Amino acid sequence: MIWWHPYSVVAFNQLLGGAPTAARTFLMGDGEGLAEAARWLNQQPDITGVRVASTMINSLQPFLKHGAQSVSPDESGLEPQDGYVLIYIRHVQRGEPRPPFDAFYGDQPPLYKVRLHGVDYVWVYQVPPPMAQPLDVAFGEAIQLRGYIVDTAAIRSDGTLALTAQWQASTPLAQDYLFFVHLLDSSGQRIGQIDVPPAGPDRPAATWLAGEYLTWQHTLPVPADLPAGEYWLALGLYDAATFARLPVDVAPPPHAPDAGGNALLLPIRIP
Repeated sequence: MIWWHPYSVVAFNQLLGGAPTAARTFLMGDGEGLAEAARWLNQQPDITGVRVASTMINSLQPFLKHGAQSVSPDESGLEPQDGYVLIYIRHVQRGEPRPPFDAFYGDQPPLYKVRLHGVDYVWVYQVPPPMAQPLDVAFGEAIQLRGYIVDTAAIRSDGTLALTAQWQASTPLAQDYLFFVHLLDSSGQRIGQIDVPPAGPDRPAATWLAGEYLTWQHTLPVPADLPAGEYWLALGLYDAATFARLPVDVAPPPHAPDAGGNALLLPIRIP
């Protein structure tokens, strides 16, 4: 039984297929794996500032550190203070998890997963911070831009435009990328640009976890006396060594200026 410690209840006859076969046959899960999931959650720097929406709140709460809180949301959806979602095996076996958990399980990769003897018991997801302009645009095969916010309030006073971008990788990334932001006028003339790590200097792309949402505000210098009117932001990712841009799965609008290919074109108005 040492092999099955500390969860002897997950031991199943290996001659009959063991735990993986049992998971397809019986309703499983009586709290196994929650201690491991809580250990991971307790290590997250924001765990006492957000809540964990869970299908197992009574069993999970004792394992969470002081100040961390697990809650059971109703079907109307998550609350703004919910930062993580935890789904347990028994609720998956009964069918697709009820709302709002169905928006996570099977729809996106979990940030963390507890696997016991070949069977997944716990899935932990991050709740994305809300964005004024949600998106789902793929850059290459593994990176999605999930949303953005453009703030033009400081252009006249400080000569800066603020762009907040939210990223997510579906799989771990093997290399880093740089994020280019170009401000273009209607003819395609470049008025301002930055080339920066997409999620800030402390989180290069190669460190992103699959399923993790990363949100960062970038500051783009622009002329403070820029004439009011319609402009375009051209966004893209590229390999800093080769300068090759990742393909974007959204075609430019018909009236958008030429941004050099493989760029997401966003119209903006500068007052």
